[in-house]
This record gives sequence, structure tokens and C-alpha cells, in this order.
Amino acid sequence: MSFAEWIASRPAKIVYAAELKVAHKNSGEEISLYLADHGGQWDGLHNFRPCLVAPSRLRRSAQGATGRSQLAAYGRLEFAAVEGQFLDSDGSLTADDILAHYTFEGRPVVIRVGGPGLPYSQWWVLFQGSMGQPEFDNARARIPLVSPTAELLDRLVPPNQYQAGSGVPESVVGRAVPLVLGRCRNITPILIDEAAHRYQFHDPAFGPVEAVQAVRIDGALQSSGYAIDLAQGTITFAEPAGQPTLDVQGRVPSALLGELIEDLLVTFAGVDPGLIDQESFSAFNQARPWPAGIYLDRQRSIKEVIDALLTGCLAIFSDTPDGKLALRALEPPSGDPSLRITESDIRQGSFRSRPDRLSPAWRVVVEGQRNWTPISSPADSVGEEDRQWLRERFVSRAAQDDSVRDLYPKAKELGPFQTYLVEASHLDALASMWLDLFSRERRRVEVVSKLKTLPAASPGDLIEIRRPRHGMSAGVLFRVLGTEEDHRRREIKLELWG
Repeated sequence: MSFAEWIASRPAKIVYAAELKVAHKNSGEEISLYLADHGGQWDGLHNFRPCLVAPSRLRRSAQGATGRSQLAAYGRLEFAAVEGQFLDSDGSLTADDILAHYTFEGRPVVIRVGGPGLPYSQWWVLFQGSMGQPEFDNARARIPLVSPTAELLDRLVPPNQYQAGSGVPESVVGRAVPLVLGRCRNITPILIDEAAHRYQFHDPAFGPVEAVQAVRIDGALQSSGYAIDLAQGTITFAEPAGQPTLDVQGRVPSALLGELIEDLLVTFAGVDPGLIDQESFSAFNQARPWPAGIYLDRQRSIKEVIDALLTGCLAIFSDTPDGKLALRALEPPSGDPSLRITESDIRQGSFRSRPDRLSPAWRVVVEGQRNWTPISSPADSVGEEDRQWLRERFVSRAAQDDSVRDLYPKAKELGPFQTYLVEASHLDALASMWLDLFSRERRRVEVVSKLKTLPAASPGDLIEIRRPRHGMSAGVLFRVLGTEEDHRRREIKLELWG
């Protein structure tokens, strides 16, 4: 029997179970704890201690509709911590022992939901991630839950820095060894050997870039007088140069936006490829088949870099309940909904609708084709056409519909949204997508509904609300931007866009 079949049968008892690892603060030895809100050998192997409090709230929220990753806030795990309460499966360690001598921080946790009659292998994974440091009193312990997305706040990229004694100038010591991901135009390499006139543009620890496509001095293209070492990510000039800049095709060959993000996760965050939701990433690359590029010459969190890459690109990066990382395109609210909510499902007084602050819009401006090093005074030999783009940081593209202002006299002009896309035609396509989505009146809806099915809705999902008021009697479709599951009250708070 599958979980969907089991939950549809309206089981008499629903059980929440948690498997977590903790480590001894002195020896580092790890042990596993098995907790549930109803005791039993649910997996057929371990005694699940009946001290778990059903997860109070689990939150997932996209940072708006513009395309950024989900918020780091999540939820917490609670269990009874009364004196003498055993927590380990063997009955040898009490709650006091665990809380005093073991650490939870950074250790894995899985929360499942199921019950009698359902094989444990089919229990639904409600949450998979890691834990923070506990709070506790004489009655309960509360453990923060940390999502895979939130863990990206602690991972820095570029990971390497120039060290003292490595031969680099003192002014470079402590700086990040740069990385080129995707296609980047007019980047400034870092001077690492003054005597040899050698500059670095990419960390060789992460493989060579594909090509250096152009070399400039003060904006003027150079055809000789330098040697490029792709394996070491360096360029050496025959004589002192002015301001050198480079066009570089980086380490990800096709450099699609989704592929850059996957490379950041696997190569630099150390995410197991099996924890990438390949179906969502593949669908995103089909919906947004756009090359992008980013030059990283200072350390930032990987989450911050992913946020930057997705800002303005109408995308949602999030994690799934079972601990995978997903990337989805924000699409118009149309199609077959994964969840239908009726008036009888809605908690009385919880429905609220407000205008979306970005709509209606009559004009949208997006920017891209980033010039990483604007040069205000290029060399005299630079032609006028090149001088113009060398001075500007971005190329701008706009989409507009003047007729929108006939219906909405105060329609908005949105942007500029600064992206990392590298093709002008893709900027045109993105601007048109923005206008198609926001040239009409959009609404943000908050509603609390019965948690009548699992899996519950996730950011990006399509749902339908059908109720007798506000023109919704035939059903209105929305995209999910955020959820807050309350498993004690069996409710879900939904933040919707449509």
C-alpha cells in the first residue's frame, strides 16, 4: 500500500516519527534516537520512544515572485524532556543525559508521518534536513530544524583565499582566488606576480575555464603581448599593462542558468547529486534555456550567489520535504491544480486578499549582458561603438503595452531587474514574460485550510480555491509562494499569487 492510498483510507491513527543523530560532546561518537508521538517498533527494528510532540509548524516560503531562493526560517522539533524519560532505543540514556552530554547542531534529522497498516518504507517524509542547538526546560526540549536551503548560508564561494608566503603581493593576501562560472565579459583579473606581470582570473583547483575569448588593455583589444595558461587560470603580459580585462567562457560549458546553480550546489556546496531534484532542474532549463555568467572575486554565501543569479528571472529555488533541492520557473496560474480547496476547508475568517504590489504594470525593464569592469575613459584607439558599451555596466531591454494604462491609469513601470543573462534576445524574452504576468491585476491571497492531504502544497505548485464569494464560485487558480503546516491543528496556511 502506498502512502497516498493509506491516507485516503482515513486511518484511525496518524503517527509522527523522527529519526535523528546526536554526537557525544567529548568523544564525538554518534548515536541514533528514534522518537514518535505514539510508541512502537514502527520500522520493525527500533523502539520509538513516545515522547515526540507533533511538529508544531513547518514553514516554506519563496522570497516573492521575482525569482530568489526560499527563506531560511523553518520550524522546530519538540519532545518531552521530563526527568527519567529515556530517549535512546535501548533505554540507557535519559533526556537529561542527551541534553547535557550530546550535541544536536548540524546533525541529520528525518521526520516521517504514517501509522498502523502502512509499511515504514512507505511513510511520507515530512522533513529532511539538520538541526540547530536545543532550547529546553524541565518539561520539553525544542530543536530548531534547518533546511538544506538554509545550510547554504554557511557555505562560502569562492572557497579558497590567497595565503601569505605564496608569492602574491601583500595587498592580495586574504583575497578570494577568483572563479569564472559561465560566460563573463570584461572581468578584471587579480595581479598575483608584479615582477612577471602575471594575473589570475580563475582558481585552477576547480578545473580550467573553457576559453579566454578577448583580452583588452584599457578597453582596447589585444592580439599579442601576452600568454594565457588555461590550466592555471592566469594571463602573463610581456610588459607592464594598463588596466587589463578579459572575456572568459567559464568552467560550465553550456552555462545555462539552471546548470550554473547545479554546479554551485554540487561542486562548491558539496551537495550529493542524488539530492538534486533533477526533474525540476530539467524542466527549468527547458523553460529558461538561457546562458548566464558570474565572476566571483570575493567570498559570498552560496545562498547569496544563487539569490543573485535568480533575481529577476521569475524562478523559485527551494527544497522539497524529503531534503532535495528544486528549481522551478514561475509560470502563469493555469493548468490542472494539484490541490483544490473549497469553502468548507477554509478556517472561518482566515481568507484575506490584497493587491500584488508589482501589478498592474504597463512597462518592464530588465538588464543583462553585464560588463564586469566599466571603463569611463577607454584608450584612444577604441572605436565609438565599443566605447559606448565599455562605459555601461548593463544592456537594458524593455517590454511595454501602452493600452494597459487605458484600464489602469496608475499602472506601474517595473525594474530595472538586473540579471546575469548574457544574450540580448533572452533579455527581450524575459521582459515579455514579466509583462505577460504582471500587465493584469494580480492578487496575493492568504488562507488557512484543513491539512487534508499529504504531501501538502510546495512553493510553485498550482492550486484552486472554490468559494461562493468574490467571484470564486467557479474556482480560481493560484501559484503557491509559501506554506506553513501546523500538524497539531492539522491546518496549512497558504500564501498564494494569482
